[in-house]
Amino acid sequence: QLEALRSAAGPPAVVGRCAALLSHSAGQASPEAFREALTELLAAHGDNAATRLELAGSFWRAFEYNKVMEQIEAAQKLGPIPVDGEALLAYTLSRQLRYDECRAVYERLVARHPNRESWIVNGVHDGYYHLLRIEQDYEKAAAVLEAAPAAVWF
Repeated sequence: QLEALRSAAGPPAVVGRCAALLSHSAGQASPEAFREALTELLAAHGDNAATRLELAGSFWRAFEYNKVMEQIEAAQKLGPIPVDGEALLAYTLSRQLRYDECRAVYERLVARHPNRESWIVNGVHDGYYHLLRIEQDYEKAAAVLEAAPAAVWF
């Protein structure tokens, strides 16, 4: 797959990110080596949001939430980040107990994409619902519960 991407003249940053991810997911590279490879890509091919967000995800899996925020903020400076990056932002804000900011991100995400199927997989509706319960906004939590696709709750 990687060779097909190279032969199709994929952008070097994309090819490098894919190579690092494949190596990491195959167990050939430690999480630290994966982060190092992504950092080297940023240095070699310039700053880009996708690599920053991949790096943020790696820090998330290591519970290094301040570093996650650094990477997301750097990606945001480059322009709007993809929806999955915003979901990662919401999760991170929640872990840092920054509930007001987290709620704003969740509300923006759900309002723009109320029936997005990936919310089922990555738990956006669930996270938003639990955040509202923490804040004791039971009416809004009930509305989120009503509006979410049924598969979210099973």
